[in-house]
Amino acid sequence: MIVLIGSSHDDRIFFESLITKRRKERILKHFDASYGKIFGHDVCLVCDVYTNYRAQAVCQYLIEKYFVILVIAVGTCRGFSPERKRNDVVVSRTILLSDVNQVPTLGGKWGEVREIGKRLESSQQVLSFLLPILNRSFLSTHYEADFVSSSHFYTKKEQLEPMRLHGRLFGLERNIALDSTLGGIGVACSLYDVPFVAVKVVEGVYSEPIDVNDYASILQKEAEVGHVIVNVISDISQSYILEE
Repeated sequence: MIVLIGSSHDDRIFFESLITKRRKERILKHFDASYGKIFGHDVCLVCDVYTNYRAQAVCQYLIEKYFVILVIAVGTCRGFSPERKRNDVVVSRTILLSDVNQVPTLGGKWGEVREIGKRLESSQQVLSFLLPILNRSFLSTHYEADFVSSSHFYTKKEQLEPMRLHGRLFGLERNIALDSTLGGIGVACSLYDVPFVAVKVVEGVYSEPIDVNDYASILQKEAEVGHVIVNVISDISQSYILEE
């Protein structure tokens, strides 16, 4: 099964229209999951998943219940680097947990979960077939990004000041995105050794409000990303890319 996890209700619109043999189920009392098939492959779509805590719980539940071969985080994120603009498409390379600070108690580094390390990495195997599909698609402009993930929705620059190292967020320099779900997905998948990746649309700079007039273009870009992800599912269905 391939699991798609989105933050908002809007993240499900494109995918639900393509799922065949669809059935719905309420999981963990609070989340609506849509099960079915895309190109003959079993999929599960869960949206309205806000915060890393919820994302980890949902992801872990599905991994334990089903044979999950891939988790894809979809939807939107916020740009931190000045070069990342609204409607850019970003693909996760690494994930850092910015609201984890156990340095005074356990030592280590800010953002580090000792059992899995400081940086969670998207599957190189998945990136090796996802990126060529992006290159062939109409989404010719996309960026591999380092995600800084937190259950805190940052809205002011000074909120991230304690995490800067020599003027850089966690020492990172370019192509940095912020979100509030990928960290939880990364933790669950890392603990269960399940590949994961995020393909998201930048909805704007984190310290600036989103103009409602720009929201239609963001939804359109999300649909374009959806086409790419469906092509990924199709490729997986036609081959055994994720063999052990």
